[in-house]
Amino acid sequence: MIQTNRTLLVEELEPNRENIVSIVRYVENRESFSDEEIAEIHSHLEVSSFEEVIEKFSPRIYVSLDTDQMKADFYRKLPEKAQTSYQEVPICGSMAFFDELVTLMENKRKRRYVLTSFQNFGDRLLPSKEPDGFWRLREKILRTVCADRIQSATELMDGLMREYDDSIFLVKTFLKETYQYIQEAAAGNDNLCFVIEDSEDVEVHTMSVSSHFEHNYCHTEKEEDQYFAFLSSYFNQNKPKNKNLMVLCMELFCKPKRKNLELLEKFYREYLEYYISLLHGFWWEAKPLIETMLGIRSFFGNYTPAEGAMPPKLVITNCTPELLLDNRYKETFRLYMETVNEKNHVDGAIWYAIIPRLPYAGGTKENIRERFLSTAKDDHIYPVNRAEGVQVVLDILGRYQVQTFLSVMARNDTTFHSVREKGIDSFEESFQFLNSSENREYIIPCYPNFTIIPQEYTLMMPGRKTSYDALENRIYLGGERKMWMDELIVEASYVGAGLVAACQCPSYLTEHYGSRRVQEGMPGVAYRLCGERHNAQTKTKMFGEVVSYSDEIYNQIERYGKGIIFAPYRGRVVALTDRAHSYKSSTPDNIAIIQTLTYIERVIRYETQDYKEHLIKDFFQERPGSIIVRWKQAAECVNGMLKKEEGLRYYIDSEGATCRFELKLNERKMDDTVRISR
Repeated sequence: MIQTNRTLLVEELEPNRENIVSIVRYVENRESFSDEEIAEIHSHLEVSSFEEVIEKFSPRIYVSLDTDQMKADFYRKLPEKAQTSYQEVPICGSMAFFDELVTLMENKRKRRYVLTSFQNFGDRLLPSKEPDGFWRLREKILRTVCADRIQSATELMDGLMREYDDSIFLVKTFLKETYQYIQEAAAGNDNLCFVIEDSEDVEVHTMSVSSHFEHNYCHTEKEEDQYFAFLSSYFNQNKPKNKNLMVLCMELFCKPKRKNLELLEKFYREYLEYYISLLHGFWWEAKPLIETMLGIRSFFGNYTPAEGAMPPKLVITNCTPELLLDNRYKETFRLYMETVNEKNHVDGAIWYAIIPRLPYAGGTKENIRERFLSTAKDDHIYPVNRAEGVQVVLDILGRYQVQTFLSVMARNDTTFHSVREKGIDSFEESFQFLNSSENREYIIPCYPNFTIIPQEYTLMMPGRKTSYDALENRIYLGGERKMWMDELIVEASYVGAGLVAACQCPSYLTEHYGSRRVQEGMPGVAYRLCGERHNAQTKTKMFGEVVSYSDEIYNQIERYGKGIIFAPYRGRVVALTDRAHSYKSSTPDNIAIIQTLTYIERVIRYETQDYKEHLIKDFFQERPGSIIVRWKQAAECVNGMLKKEEGLRYYIDSEGATCRFELKLNERKMDDTVRISR
């Protein structure tokens, strides 16, 4: 059986890795790639599951923090000549935050209790080590110093610096521990706390502890003096990356003495605001990548058989369409498509493609990438794929008969609520630029997008508000310091492509229709997704949207909606339409019709070795077990290639050395003439 659901995702997951136009060296005037070169490309870029995506690409954000100057930079791609050190923050795998999102989606799909805020996500968003090990090691260093084992203490400090001189860890640890001090002091109405001198380098000096902290402390003043002398000597010789925070976190361990709460409150407040800016900065850079990963997971998630005959495969370009505006890269990409889709190895062909993040006509701003700066505003602008790059990719994909699923960028006003409130005009307007594309029958717009977490529910509480009363020399705790992140949304192109790709597998169709209505070993290219109420059987695996469309909206969609348009249906989501962008009410271009034409053309070309006359005649002989006989016998099956009253004929003109194929489908008739060889 020919694999008919290999899909190309035109997206960048990890810019520091190879992409589809960099793996094979560019050479002018090439006709195609070798089998070895295609195998090399696929070894890097082809995946069969979401877990394999994580394994091959390990998507991450690069973070550069200067905690002393309170500056931050976040990057998808590591600068070539980085002058400072960078931390890597993974998006998936060991990062519990993404796992929480997956759990959230599953709970919504199963209509279980849904977590409706980010309140428990803060620590997971910028992950770091647990502080317990740091605190234990800090206590061990103090005891070792007090025992006059300075060499051992120095070795322990070296280990602590290697393990914990981590910007994210120190910010979170300092805030957590300082808040505990403030909270206990405020609860006990006790003015005594540690003393901080606000000099160029932060210093914390040991003083006597208030009675409120006695139960947590058992060291003498002499031991403290030894410890502080050791730290002072060590930090003079070894400069931490995060000097201020390292000093604070190491010396906060000792018991405080003097009344100096104002600076304590000042440091807490400033580092809390800095931490909030880090959360925002990370989110602005990571959100598109997180949504892409959720989209890929949704693509694979539509396929349900544990051991199916044709699980979908995904080839990830690992580059954006804009890269292909360069003529060399454009030609390299075209050569790849020429090789996999025009050679007679039909099973390696690309049948579908996904291009997300198109501009949305309902938006009011130009969508360009902005690098995060610590002074940036909360109203962030996310990147989109420009029309010029998209057109270049579509022209190449259309030339090689690849059906491409597209969607507009993820925003609050591109979701189901937007369709309910404003209809589909803004979406149709967004796809108007595609009208200039050739081969529009291979273009499939998909909308609306799926809301994972709306913005009003992305609440985080990273700390408490504080204020200092100089007259009373006291810190007062206020309410929670609240912040909202931007929404999380999965674009419809991933869901549309995943649903159609799943329907290509006879094992998947058998789950929904039983074996009697499915032809074993035959792909589902002829399966009409929205014909004969099939969409009520093969629904998406996405959770249901709590929204309903009016009759007017349904009528509008039926009259002129193009592509795959989703709608809520009995707690789930279904595709209302399965049309190409070239759809007209008089001559509909149905997705299944287009891919049936493509499939039959490729099979005939493959079986006849590029249209040899004697092999054409042999192909159409109705022998038991032949392809043409199996097609006709499966007319009653949902994946039958030729339905009732449909047929395929051929007419050979030996003198003109041509053959005309006539394919009559219920929705369309096709004639194609090819040159024959002998």
